Amino acid sequence: MSEHHQSLPLKALSYFAVVAQVGSFKRAADKLCVTPQAISIQMKALEQQLGVALFSRHASGVVLTPAGELLAEYVDRGLALLDQGVTLAKCTQKTHFRINISPWFAVHRVLPLLETFESTLSDVELFIGTQVAMSDSDWRSIDLAIQWGFGEWPAEHKRLLQRDDKYLVCAPALKARSVLSKPEDLQHQRIICTPLSIELWQRYARTLGIDLLRERQFLIVDSIASQVEATKQGLGVALVSDNVAQQGVAAGEMVMPLGDRALSEINPSLVPGYWLVIPTHCRQFEIAAMFESWLTETLAIPS
Repeated sequence: MSEHHQSLPLKALSYFAVVAQVGSFKRAADKLCVTPQAISIQMKALEQQLGVALFSRHASGVVLTPAGELLAEYVDRGLALLDQGVTLAKCTQKTHFRINISPWFAVHRVLPLLETFESTLSDVELFIGTQVAMSDSDWRSIDLAIQWGFGEWPAEHKRLLQRDDKYLVCAPALKARSVLSKPEDLQHQRIICTPLSIELWQRYARTLGIDLLRERQFLIVDSIASQVEATKQGLGVALVSDNVAQQGVAAGEMVMPLGDRALSEINPSLVPGYWLVIPTHCRQFEIAAMFESWLTETLAIPS
């Protein structure tokens, strides 16, 4: 460390930052819980050490000189960096636990109750992402995930938390203007889906014995909310969650053109769900097991 850094007057500089902010030795003293004389002594010593005048002194207070303004800018930056460094240093003492949760499940099931889990982990820094689809590198960076799908992830441990049964729906106006009464008619309709639900449609089509391979047949939207809204607007047909479909039908915003049969009635293997997945590389398996136990108890999930 250089001689200059060893003699850096950190106390005086911290006092200087407050004086520069409030423009008065007295107000700075009140804010720092010291006497105005202590502030004055520190500022005089700082000016003598630097060899420049930092303030123009007036009866109503002090005004920064050009040198004082320049120093204040750099002192503010330096103190902010020090605060950041202290925070980061504290974080290194904690264990990091990283989770990715499918957006719907995060918003409606986990986040409203998460505080009760965090309160049991005083030495754990919890990081939560809500990516819909994850790459291989994303999977390698997490300790646990709750993802929507069919459970086809290579993992040390995975468990179905909640089934997501679906109904085929469309807008009443689309039903009125289209021939849409049997499975084959779906081949002539626009399919509204999210990127993840393309596989669901492929499985559904195979079960019905129909071909949905037309290049422009799929309208792929980025979220479930967008899918529901596009369906209500009559832009195509969709497979939506059972409670959303039933509410939409009750409100007159949706109809079930092929009848009120859920996917579970057509073929139970078609039904996706929300799965808890602990990757093989999980670095914090004990915490992951604690999270699973907490989630099971809190959401009353059958064992």
